Amino acid sequence: MNHLFVTKDFPPNRPGGMTSYYTGLLRHFDPASLTVITDTAPKGWSDRGTFPFRVIRVNMKNPDIGMASAVAHGLLVSMRGGLDFVHCGNTSPYRHVGGVLSRLTGARYVQYFMGNDLLGLVRKMEASLRVRESAYRLFQRVHAVVSISEFTAACAQTNLRLDPARMVLMRPCVRPEFLDQSLPRSDYDGRRPLELLSVGRLTARKGVDKVLRALALLKARDVHVRFTVVGKGERAPLDALVRDCGIADLVHFAGFVSDADMPAVYSKADAFIMVSRAENKGFDVEGFGIVYIEAAAFGLPAIGGNSGGVPDAVVHEETGLLVNDPESPTEIAAAIERFVNEPSLVRRLGAAGRARALSTFDWRANVPAFVKGLEAFPRRTGP
Repeated sequence: MNHLFVTKDFPPNRPGGMTSYYTGLLRHFDPASLTVITDTAPKGWSDRGTFPFRVIRVNMKNPDIGMASAVAHGLLVSMRGGLDFVHCGNTSPYRHVGGVLSRLTGARYVQYFMGNDLLGLVRKMEASLRVRESAYRLFQRVHAVVSISEFTAACAQTNLRLDPARMVLMRPCVRPEFLDQSLPRSDYDGRRPLELLSVGRLTARKGVDKVLRALALLKARDVHVRFTVVGKGERAPLDALVRDCGIADLVHFAGFVSDADMPAVYSKADAFIMVSRAENKGFDVEGFGIVYIEAAAFGLPAIGGNSGGVPDAVVHEETGLLVNDPESPTEIAAAIERFVNEPSLVRRLGAAGRARALSTFDWRANVPAFVKGLEAFPRRTGP
């Protein structure tokens, strides 16, 4: 079976959750069967030796040129060796590439949804009858829709009028080097400050501001916690909040940390926290949150917000704690204090999270089964 994958989110461009997901997923396809079409790379970048499969670079910064080039290259791939699947990793506007190539080559069209990409399309559909009807027509021809969480799958099925039989769940997985490490057991015993860690872009949705306010509440109650924040973004409002709350002695903003250095960061923490919430009238949510599982791979229990796809990543009272109101510093503080007061809970949930990461979130085991499942879909569906 020959696969063509079209996406803007691919190294070295657009670092983030989608790029990480597609890179991990595609590295575990049969490289001889896969061609990736993606955006041009900065000068000096080389795909040779970086990826085991073929990568074609086109100018995706101009959508019209990008779509035309992707279709043309897809047709060449089909002519040279046949094309069985065309995968679209972006909804706007590259979903149309999947529809066009499917009609022209007979390949099965597979569309991926992460979360905010889907919600952005839904928002456009609500605002425009033309976009809405176009999307309905296109997705009647889709062969399979891949979602990264139950939340995203339900959203896609409801808003795009999709046949449940076409839905496929493929959650993000953890890099093998994280799973294969040898880890010491946590030594947290409650007699020193609890080391909390957050990893992610510094956007409102990630909830760092509410965690900072929760730390102020805990400091007033003499609950000992330290908080390290990894990630890039707008620091000024958070720095001001740290000063206003009087918690500068508890918080460290580490900025960007490379993938190679992340194991050392995770290994110094006792627990992970990212209390994500819905923003922008519900159109900006956490589709899943692979960092929760990466942290679990290092034996860290998580505190997350009961929002979007986070419950897929953090199992309440099993691998971590979910805060029902991610907007509430009081609820966040209560979850943190529970970890401080119950060191055995930290160790138990951390061990369960590590076991779940090993058994459920390994690309090496999941991708072959995923590809085999796609191959079971019939070649033609819809009108």
